[in-house]
Amino acid sequence: MGDGRDNVADSLLVCGSMLGVNVHIVTPKPLFTHPDVQKIAQNFAQDSGSKNLITDDIAQGVKGANVVYTDVWVSMGENDWSERIKLLKPYTVTMKMMQMTGTPDDQLIFMHCLTAFHDRTTQVGEEIYEKYGLNEMEVTDEVFNSKYAWQFTEAENRLHSIKAVMAATLGNLFIPIACGGGGILVIVKDGHLRGVAGVIHKDFSAAKMAEDINADELVILTTVDHAFLNYGKENQQAIGKIKVEQLKQYLAAGYFAAGSMKPKIEAAIEFVEKTGNLAIITSLSNANKLADGVGTIIYN
Repeated sequence: MGDGRDNVADSLLVCGSMLGVNVHIVTPKPLFTHPDVQKIAQNFAQDSGSKNLITDDIAQGVKGANVVYTDVWVSMGENDWSERIKLLKPYTVTMKMMQMTGTPDDQLIFMHCLTAFHDRTTQVGEEIYEKYGLNEMEVTDEVFNSKYAWQFTEAENRLHSIKAVMAATLGNLFIPIACGGGGILVIVKDGHLRGVAGVIHKDFSAAKMAEDINADELVILTTVDHAFLNYGKENQQAIGKIKVEQLKQYLAAGYFAAGSMKPKIEAAIEFVEKTGNLAIITSLSNANKLADGVGTIIYN
């Protein structure tokens, strides 16, 4: 439900067709799924028996659904949200829409890949309210927190799936890529994952992942060969091999800029203190020279 051209809609349509699941993409006509993606899905559907539908008719699209799925309408890289929001506003997932499915409650769920704009508790949510007068966007808060809501169970399953893929590929001829954008913000509460408002920071995510998989080293690659004291000044000084306690003193003294080197230093310190292993901060061009002792090397 929503933007029929985004990556989530494409993935659901193609994967559902592969698995024999009926998929309905309910979206405004200008946002209908690209014909090339439709063709791929149709080819799979012929073999699996999947029956798919792409429509702008909400009642037709949701009828008989077991899962109502939506995604964010806007992305941070887009300059103008107004036209997209105006186009998609009728496709907000509401409790009325859930009831329009005609599906028994015990056979109906709502899902969202997160993060979601369902209230004004986040900075972006407040910005959307100030600009467009909307308290909620792709899903109402009522649905998001209802008995139908499975988005956090979905997030938990994704966590375990990613860990399984990493466990299967580490040590082989594969390089797992993880902790990118679009992360899911959750905490463990009462034995379950619960969503929280916040931002996933890639440096800290990398350190946490390295800790969880018992990595021998954490390597943070950036645009400079070292972390520096007095960076950008005439008396700047590259930091080579350094004990974590000394680096913590430099951090406390304010040598590292927020939003730049500071979070990398903090992540490296956290990893070294928790694991006792090395952390290295250096440039991408030095990635093949780590055995030569390049970069800032933090040790316990």
